[in-house]
Amino acid sequence: MNKADSAEELFRMGYNCSQSVYAAFAEDLGMSVEEAAKRASPFGAGFGKLREVCGAVSGMVLVLGDLCGCCGKTGAVCAGAAAVWFL
Repeated sequence: MNKADSAEELFRMGYNCSQSVYAAFAEDLGMSVEEAAKRASPFGAGFGKLREVCGAVSGMVLVLGDLCGCCGKTGAVCAGAAAVWFL
């Protein structure tokens, strides 16, 4: 099953959009679906359900941060930031 299908299945199981996208990558991130869902839970329906930033996009950005993020000083360009800027 690809990541999109996995995210859709998770969404149909009742997870919010951010949880579904982030949890689809749980195994790649070395965590359980439950742990991923907990981390992404505040971003469903946008920040605090304000519906301004799509929860699915927030979930995707969390994945990029975990897979490509940097821990360097402010202003350092890392692969995760560059990928988000490209969007």
